[in-house]
Amino acid sequence: MKKNYFFFACLIYLSLVSIELYSQDNTSDTRKPSHELNIIVDDIFAKPFVIDPSEYNDLSSGIQKIPKVGLGYKVNYNHSAFRTKVSFGSSQNSTHSPVNDTKSDYSTVSTQLTIGYEWQKEMNNLQIFYGLDLFIDYNTLTTKNSSLYNSTAYHSKNSSNTTGFGASPFLGVEYFVNPYLSFSTEINFTIESYKGKNKVSNQSNNETSTDLKGLNT
Repeated sequence: MKKNYFFFACLIYLSLVSIELYSQDNTSDTRKPSHELNIIVDDIFAKPFVIDPSEYNDLSSGIQKIPKVGLGYKVNYNHSAFRTKVSFGSSQNSTHSPVNDTKSDYSTVSTQLTIGYEWQKEMNNLQIFYGLDLFIDYNTLTTKNSSLYNSTAYHSKNSSNTTGFGASPFLGVEYFVNPYLSFSTEINFTIESYKGKNKVSNQSNNETSTDLKGLNT
C-alpha cells in the first residue's frame, strides 16, 4: 500500500512540475514541444485475473496481463515520438467452493519497463497514436488455499514469479492538458518469453519448486 501512495505522489509532483514549465513558456506557439510527460493506463480491457481451482498447483501457463497505471516520457519529432515508460498494476481476489469448503485468496503484482516508437495523428488536444514497444517485466502471484475434509483443515500456499521480455504493437488515444503533460490509454497485443519459479507449500512445511518457462501471447 505504501508503494502505491509513493507512486501516485510522484505522478502528482511531476504533473505540477509540468504545469509550472508550461506557465513559464512565454511564446505564442501552441504546438507540442520536444519533451512530454505522459500518464498512462495500460491494458484497460484486460480481464480480472482468475485461475481455475484445479490449476492452483500448475501455473505453467504463466501470469496473465492486468490493467496497469504508468508514467511515460516522450521525445516528439514530426508526427512521431520515441517513448519510454514504467507501469505498475496489482489485483486481489478470492474464490470459494462449497466442495470441502474450499477457499482461495490470491494477489498478483506486475511491473513493466518499456521503450518504443510511435506515430501520431493530431486532432486539436486529442491525438491517436500507434507503434511498437519492447519491454521487460516482473510478475508475482501468491495464492493461499484452505479447505476442510473429514473435519480436518488443510492449508497450502502457492507462490510464483516470472521475468519476461517481448514486443508489443499498440494503438492508443491521448489527451493534452498542456503541451508538456498528457493522459493516455491504449490497447496492445503482446508476444512475451518468460521464465521463473513456482513454489507450493502446505501446513506440514513440505515445499516443492517447479521451473516456469514459456511463451505468452
